[in-house]
Amino acid sequence: MPKDPKEATGPGAKKKPPVAPRFLTGEASTYPDRGAPRRDKLAAWMTAPANPWFARTMVNRVWARLMGRGLTEPVDNIANPTDATHRALQDRLAGHLMASGYDLKDLVRLIVSTQAYQRSVAPNATNAADGSLFSRGLVRMLEPEQIFASILEATGVEHTFKDGKGPQFLEMKKRFERQFVFSFANDEPGETVAFQGTVAQALFTLNAP
Repeated sequence: MPKDPKEATGPGAKKKPPVAPRFLTGEASTYPDRGAPRRDKLAAWMTAPANPWFARTMVNRVWARLMGRGLTEPVDNIANPTDATHRALQDRLAGHLMASGYDLKDLVRLIVSTQAYQRSVAPNATNAADGSLFSRGLVRMLEPEQIFASILEATGVEHTFKDGKGPQFLEMKKRFERQFVFSFANDEPGETVAFQGTVAQALFTLNAP
C-alpha cells in the first residue's frame, strides 16, 4: 500500500515531474547554471542590484547594533516600519554596502567614523528628550555575555582559578555562561533600554554557584 492513497505506484504508474525550486517571492530561478548549488543561487538573488531589500536590512541591523536603535523601526519589519526617520541615510548606506561588495567591515568602519556614533550620551537642553534622531548617544544595557564577563572580572574568579584548573575551569566557565545567557537573554525584538528582572533571574543569581 502506498503511504498516500492518491500516489500511484507500480510498473505502470506515472511519475510526477519534479517541482522546480522558487524564491520567496514565487519567481523561479533565472540563473543559467542549473548545476550550481542552490545556496549560491540564493546568495546571488539576495545580493543582486535589483534587490535593494537585503542591503537595506543589513545596514539597518548593523546600525542598530552599533547605535542602539535602527534607522527603521522595528528592525524586523523593514517593509512596513512604524518609524522610519532616516530612510535617505539608510538607502545611501545600502548603496555603499552594495558598491563595496557587501564588505561588513567597511560598513562598520564607516558608521563608527561618523559624528552620530561618536556623540556623548550626556544629554543637554536641546536633546534631552530625543530618543530617535541620534542627536546624542543612547545608553544601552550590557548584553548577557558582557555581564557575565564583568562579574568574572569584578570578582577575580577567572584570574584566581584559570591557571590552576586549566581545561576543567574553561569547561565549567562555558557551562555557567550558557546558563547565565539563557536566564538573562532578551527575547524581545529590538534593543532593551530598561531592565526588568524576572523570578528566574533572581533564583539563578541566588542559587547558582
